[in-house]
Order: sequence, then C-alpha cells, then structure tokens
Amino acid sequence: MVDEIIKLRREGKSTADIAKLTGVSYYRQRQIYDAHNVPTPSRYGQTRRTILAMLNAGEMSQSEIARTLGVSRQLVSEVKLLELTKKGVDSK
Repeated sequence: MVDEIIKLRREGKSTADIAKLTGVSYYRQRQIYDAHNVPTPSRYGQTRRTILAMLNAGEMSQSEIARTLGVSRQLVSEVKLLELTKKGVDSK
C-alpha cells in the first residue's frame, strides 16, 4: 500500500485523490511521504502538464498560453524554467 501511495503522489495526484483511491488519511500520507523522503509534487499538476504540452507544441507564446488557461504568465515561465532545469539545460 505504501508503494502505491508513493507512486500516486509522484504522478501528481492530490492527497484528496489519494485518500479517495486508497482510503488512507491525509495525516497518514504525510507520515509516509516524510518517512520515504517523497517531495511535494509541483502545484497545478494537470495545469502544469497542459502548459508543458502547449509549450512543446510551439504554437503559442507564453502570454497566449497564460491567457488561454487563465493562469499567470509567471506560472507559465516557472513551468518552462523547471522543465529546462530538469533536462539540464542552462536557461540563460
């Protein structure tokens, strides 16, 4: 069960979603994450994935993506920067 909870968390599921799927409380989930050094997933899991898909498509500017999704341009920039950092690309 612990492995399942960690897997779901790393997939970006919220604690509420995990509780519904597994029946494990938020408090117990926190204990599991702390014991296994599981970091908190990035905010806006689905929105982040949508932003990445739109950035990768290359059809819209960051401002257009932000307007389309109803998020700040700063969030779009942060998602892009985080993705570049993960890939080991120097953003400067």
